[in-house]
Amino acid sequence: TALNIPKAPNENFIHLFPNPASSSLNLVVSSEEKGLLTIVVYDITGKKIMDKQISKTEYVMSVSLDVSDLAKGSYIIKLVGTDVLATTKLVIAE
Repeated sequence: TALNIPKAPNENFIHLFPNPASSSLNLVVSSEEKGLLTIVVYDITGKKIMDKQISKTEYVMSVSLDVSDLAKGSYIIKLVGTDVLATTKLVIAE
């Protein structure tokens, strides 16, 4: 009989730099899911402020995001594919 060994949880994450940001934000996105993914930015009340579709072809990839139009404050960034893959916090400074 075969052993049923559970698969380790996926290492999905979004790493932001610089954070706090003011004009341009770099994201390092990691997930096993490939294809069209969406990076969604929400304000602190949960209102969707912006989104960007990316074509993810590698396990880890880097993406730039223009955040110069965002007001100073805190935001939530979600990486969305077939499900929400990762969530992190962004701070916009002056």
